[in-house]
Amino acid sequence: MMLEIPKRYYRYHPCYNIAKMKAQTYATKEDVKEIVNKSTDKIMIMLGKFANDVTDRFDGVDARMDKFDTRMDKFDTRMDKFDTRMDQFDTRMDQFDIKLSNVETKITGFDEKLDDLNIKYNHLVNTIDAFVMRIDRYETEQLARDNQFARLLDWARKVSKKTGIPLENL
Repeated sequence: MMLEIPKRYYRYHPCYNIAKMKAQTYATKEDVKEIVNKSTDKIMIMLGKFANDVTDRFDGVDARMDKFDTRMDKFDTRMDKFDTRMDQFDTRMDQFDIKLSNVETKITGFDEKLDDLNIKYNHLVNTIDAFVMRIDRYETEQLARDNQFARLLDWARKVSKKTGIPLENL
């Protein structure tokens, strides 16, 4: 069974050069060496081109990776700045929390003072109500006395008239 070699690979195949030689029935050691050397040279050239191509491709990939590294460095710098800003924001929020806590403490103090003022206000209102009630009672008593005095004065005039004893300043 013979292996078919595609036509595009004929020139790289060692037998290609043999077919191009003059029709000889035998090959000498030098012919074989020459064919092997030429084939080896061609393979080395192909490998060199392949290595150069691979090197060029890796150089391209390296260049892209360098650009990517540069972009990532810029991104890292931005993220560091962002972290710094977030730390500053956290510091400000901590200060705000402290101030808010102080305000809450003051509000609690105001609530306690307001409760004390409410108690004092209630006491004051109750005291004023008591004074008003006393004044009302006093005025009621005065009115009752004035009515009683007016009746007594009326009675005294009647008695003075009946008895004939005049009363002065009545």
